[in-house]
Amino acid sequence: MADTIKKAKLAAEDIHFDAAGTGSTVSIPKSDGNFRAGSRINAGHIPIKTATRGKTRIGNVTSTVTDVDSAIAELYDDLEDIGTPDDSTLQRVVGTGILQVKDDGIGNDQLAANSVDSDQYIEGSIDNVHLNFFSAAVAGSAASGGKNNVIQAASIDTADLADSAIQEAKIDDNAVTEAKIAAGAVTPGKLDMDGAGNSLAYFPIFAGVHSDASLSAAFTRGVAGVKDTDVVIATVQSLGTYAAGDNELLSAAPSANTLTFTMRGAQTGGDTKIQYVVYRATGA
Repeated sequence: MADTIKKAKLAAEDIHFDAAGTGSTVSIPKSDGNFRAGSRINAGHIPIKTATRGKTRIGNVTSTVTDVDSAIAELYDDLEDIGTPDDSTLQRVVGTGILQVKDDGIGNDQLAANSVDSDQYIEGSIDNVHLNFFSAAVAGSAASGGKNNVIQAASIDTADLADSAIQEAKIDDNAVTEAKIAAGAVTPGKLDMDGAGNSLAYFPIFAGVHSDASLSAAFTRGVAGVKDTDVVIATVQSLGTYAAGDNELLSAAPSANTLTFTMRGAQTGGDTKIQYVVYRATGA
């Protein structure tokens, strides 16, 4: 009966590292005094580091060392160079080999100059505290005539202006045209009549022509708004028929909502026309 010889699995103690080429053998002493053959592995084939595009990587490349101790020492240095997460910027996901950036792990030191683009800002995230209104960009450049470039054109409407927000100093000379003045907005007290700031003492408020054919010496005309404190100036535009000496206008008197014109004598025919202007004291 033939004997069956089984080869045991190659154990760690069966592998020898030396400068000899891979494939050579070595005699390994056994406990029974006999020897067994073992494989030699060239120390130059132990994985070590190599520089690729500036990054240190572990790769199966040929080492420049020829002894086991130097190769293992170099491999250890490679592993040490890899490092571990600093636990401030990076963290390892528990139970995995994944590294990830920690929350709040990227601070000012990690950001390069001009590395944050407008796309990275959340809408409405920049408040007034973080705006530098005195920077050159905000104050305006020479190209813009030094004018403020922060406010977008047509972005401020009347709802954004507080009452009385625009003061006299903000209104340029000759900037207010007739079209900007509301009807009735300029009162007599606002008129400078002599260049010295003096306004009208009296201003005209009513004017017209009264025509009357009544056979009377007194003619009345209703004018709504007339006050008894007003001043009336009147003159005869044309006369009707009067007796000699009776065609003279003696007075024009105001009363509440009424003007009364008095002739020297009664009109006997025709139609008398009287022109009038009513003045009122400023502020009355």
